[in-house]
Amino acid sequence: LRIGCSCNENETYNTDSFPVAMGANPVVRARKTGDSIRLSGGTKSIKKLLIDRKIPAAQRDRIPIIADDAGVLMAVGIGGNLERLSLDRDAIRIQIEYL
Repeated sequence: LRIGCSCNENETYNTDSFPVAMGANPVVRARKTGDSIRLSGGTKSIKKLLIDRKIPAAQRDRIPIIADDAGVLMAVGIGGNLERLSLDRDAIRIQIEYL
């Protein structure tokens, strides 16, 4: 897995490429209690999303979460937090590449 950041050059987004309004101190980490993101179907906890996708409990803590001081930006393989979506040209695009 490779995670990259670049300037937002287009206005599209999907589960592997997402432009965000990033705050301070971005990190890649395991999920934490209370983490949630808003997807097109509404806001759900990361835990609930992983259960809904039938990801085994032993693998759930292996799903990378990209976050900053303001909260979750993206859960790899699930999607970006629509509350943090920014289609601005000054936004930072997070791109996930599977190696």
